[in-house]
Amino acid sequence: MEKRNDRLWEGAESLGPDEGVGKADPLSEAPVTTDKNSVLVEIGRVITASPDIDDVYSQFAELVQHLIQFDRIDIVSIDVERGEICTEFVHWIDLDGPLAQIGGMRPLAGSISEQVLAQRSGVLFAPSDHTDVEKDYPRYETGILSSMMVPLVSSGTVVGSLALMSTKRLAYGEDLLRLAEQVGLQISGAVANAALYAEHERAQNQLATLAAIGRVVNSSLDIEQVLGQIVDQTRTLLSFDALAINLIESDGATLKTVHMAGGEDRSGWQYGRTYPIAKTVSEDVLRDGRGVVFQPSARAEVAERYSSTLPAFDIGYRSLIVVPLTVEDNAIGTMTLLSKGDGAYSNRDLAVTERVANEVSGAIANARLYEERLKADRLHSSNKPVRMEIQLRMLGSNRRLTESSSTARLL
Repeated sequence: MEKRNDRLWEGAESLGPDEGVGKADPLSEAPVTTDKNSVLVEIGRVITASPDIDDVYSQFAELVQHLIQFDRIDIVSIDVERGEICTEFVHWIDLDGPLAQIGGMRPLAGSISEQVLAQRSGVLFAPSDHTDVEKDYPRYETGILSSMMVPLVSSGTVVGSLALMSTKRLAYGEDLLRLAEQVGLQISGAVANAALYAEHERAQNQLATLAAIGRVVNSSLDIEQVLGQIVDQTRTLLSFDALAINLIESDGATLKTVHMAGGEDRSGWQYGRTYPIAKTVSEDVLRDGRGVVFQPSARAEVAERYSSTLPAFDIGYRSLIVVPLTVEDNAIGTMTLLSKGDGAYSNRDLAVTERVANEVSGAIANARLYEERLKADRLHSSNKPVRMEIQLRMLGSNRRLTESSSTARLL
């Protein structure tokens, strides 16, 4: 049965690249009960018969089950340039527990996909029992005791990985791993094409949303209204549980949160709150002039690097993006995105956040310029009576001087 939802499941990707990989006993492998060549031919037909990639993946999973027994199958695409992996498809049978988010991007580094990419061949994971899994991989909560992952290669390039998982101990060995690699070759082209199409769609949506944000920036001088609309548009580009816009105070040592979307008071980010820049991610961002993705794996890492961020970590935030806000190359503050998901952000998300931050900076610059003009107008208006009085006094003095000169001539 195929299921899709938004509950995050790290699955095989939560395994380290060098741990828990081994060879299972070939005698324990599940038997192939269907003619292999016939199934491979049928997989090839299915892949070319339907333009609907989701339908292709579903039929593919059903056919693979005739070749290799599994309780779960994942198809993951790999973007080497951006250092990311994306879960394209998940299919499982009678398993509970957290699940992969379809379309969710995760770092390539530290994943089994990274190892598969490096060696361009499949890997086996065969823990000795549930205790080993719970000790080494606490997110492995679905009872998976055997898994194998193989590369998906299209036109000589590794474009993704195929993972097969079982709740049986030592379910897979070298023979089934080689068969899985054959199966992977069948689906590789479809994964590559789907990734190209998805990238095109993503780029088009991003451009449209950024254009909409640009129109918002120029639509009003009410900064609260503008920032609120920018945040609403940003939700279509990036996933976050909280977003904070912070401006540097006149002392240069503190930041003030001038806009807050989501979040909790205990996170450390709160509308109107002023806090020291020291020992925060913003300190590094403002010093270096570039954004940072911070996704700590343990509290000790937060305490060591950014102790002021501990309140956010303690209430569940696990991923942060912080980018600078600049006007005419001068830093004026930072924008922070927070997520409670582990490894929620990638370099792609950082680049998108920086583009949104440019629009936020423009909105703030517009608002400040408007405020300065209002102040100048008020000052001009308040000084008008004084200037008129001076002019009248000068006119009176000139008149008296003229009268005195005329009298002197008469005398």
